[in-house]
Amino acid sequence: YSVLAYVEMQNLRNIGKGAKPTGAAATQRADLLPLVTTPIPLFVCPTRRQPILFPLVRNGDLGINLTACSIASGCNVARSDYAASSGNVMPDLQGEEAGPGSYAAAETYDWRFDQSGTLTRWLNGITYQRSEVRLAQITDGMSNTAMVAERYMMPDRYFNGEDPADDQNIFVAHDRDMNRYFAAGQLNPNANGTSPRLPVHPTHQRLPIPDTPGLSYDDKFLFGSSHVGGLNVLFGDGGVRFVTYEVDPETWRLYGGRDDEMISPIP
Repeated sequence: YSVLAYVEMQNLRNIGKGAKPTGAAATQRADLLPLVTTPIPLFVCPTRRQPILFPLVRNGDLGINLTACSIASGCNVARSDYAASSGNVMPDLQGEEAGPGSYAAAETYDWRFDQSGTLTRWLNGITYQRSEVRLAQITDGMSNTAMVAERYMMPDRYFNGEDPADDQNIFVAHDRDMNRYFAAGQLNPNANGTSPRLPVHPTHQRLPIPDTPGLSYDDKFLFGSSHVGGLNVLFGDGGVRFVTYEVDPETWRLYGGRDDEMISPIP
């Protein structure tokens, strides 16, 4: 959503400006529909699929603002082939939540994370629930920290919305549809708040894999692509690198953390 202002789509972004989280008339909520029903070519990999609308087959928690988009209304939504990096520490994020129903409720809402990401769990990526990551927090350097990459999907479910990791809309926020992890290790933060870790146990690795028919990894939050050999990864400095599926596990893990105090070699 934030990227829209920088890719000549400010008009689409403005639709959400000032949207009320609750109490709005149905027509006002319907006004938000173009946000999720406008395909954006920039967010779709042409090797995998086209910028079209996809069926919504389960409502889930689409957010207080978006009740006009539902299975009952026959709502078809835009989706993305890319995911943001939430880091290399994967906390327990099972279950869904729509968020608070009003600004007042937000003041006392039991968020999974506070605005620094440290209230109940610790995340060290570029974006996650309620995150406001600043440049000063990316101590590994922008060119060493992954921001966005292609995400793994089952080819069998590219178009039907049945993939639990590809069943929401393009602006659903923190969800397996839009957020992925470079590892699932545990965190032992230093006293100064940085987050170095020992190499991740093999069972906690989240290496990228090619899209594979019949192979569901929706609970693993994996990156991957439809390309042979590897996937494209966008780093914080704007550089895009093609990373092979044979990437060293530790190198891959370090790409995901913004403050590991360790730098991955360039592939």
